[in-house]
Amino acid sequence: MHNPNQPTNEHLFAALPAFIGYYPSEALVLVAVTAADDDKYLIGNVMVQDLTTMAAEPTSSAHAFLQAFGNEPILKVIGIIVTDRPHDLADLPLRLQVNDFTSACRTASRQSIEFAYLPRFSAGATWIGYCHAECRGTLSDPATSASALSLALEGYQIHENRDALAALFARAPESERAGIERLVAAAATAVRAEDRAGDVIALRTRLGRLDSAISNAREGALPHSDEHLADLISAFASYHISMALITVADQTNYAAPAGNLLLHLLRLAPTAEGRQIAAVLAAVSYVRGDGTWARLAAEAINPPANLSSLIMEGLHAGAPHAETASVLLDHAHNARRTLMNSAQT
Repeated sequence: MHNPNQPTNEHLFAALPAFIGYYPSEALVLVAVTAADDDKYLIGNVMVQDLTTMAAEPTSSAHAFLQAFGNEPILKVIGIIVTDRPHDLADLPLRLQVNDFTSACRTASRQSIEFAYLPRFSAGATWIGYCHAECRGTLSDPATSASALSLALEGYQIHENRDALAALFARAPESERAGIERLVAAAATAVRAEDRAGDVIALRTRLGRLDSAISNAREGALPHSDEHLADLISAFASYHISMALITVADQTNYAAPAGNLLLHLLRLAPTAEGRQIAAVLAAVSYVRGDGTWARLAAEAINPPANLSSLIMEGLHAGAPHAETASVLLDHAHNARRTLMNSAQT
């Protein structure tokens, strides 16, 4: 019997760009549909692979998918071949590779996948199922989906493509960072000394300035003076401050402003502090359920911080999101409580 809460493919497909953060093209998009407690259906893990990779190695792509989705209770998986390249009109593109992919999944895990072809994520595009040609529909506008509206209300947007989103994580030229680096070097030395000495009064004051900067970012104001930037960036030399900041992921109205501030600081920070800023941004994004932002943040500076590496491993291995996010938040809240409570005694 059809469950009235189950989304149609048209609505599910249209919601995906908001979950991914950009409009995928020339890609294989894999979507896990899971059940919620109220008998509704939810979009679970979403994985995007470059289509050339899947075309060349469909079996390896299937194994990567199984590893990433393996720990999630899945009702069904939908695979979408997104390409507007010319193809044989008598059949859908990459039919043989789709067959190899599904066969590898069934052999390894008995996981069945429904595949569909979609030329592009845009209103009016026709999707066609690989099962039979009669299985088809018309995509509603992803830009006006409920997921896109929710994303906009949280302060985020859907980017044109992955490169446009990745550009947000690019660091400024070294010449632009030079003046700030000199200021950060001295300030970070003081922060590390405070961290080692357990000077919670000083650390709490620094955390307060970061919290204020996030509040200002919520109003659209980001720090610009070298002195202000250096003060905020140097605070990430403290492990306790870095962990405490992850708690913003728990606050809907502050997660997006915090992300904007962290991107701004990451762009201008020296490598050492930038590595920690990237790790905090990756953790905040992961807790929010935004795997794309988490991955881009974790990869922003190489080699990554330990926290970034752990998040990347979790994404790659398909670690249960709710459990991992809960552990991150527990550590973050403990770090914040340590600074706040100790400072008041």
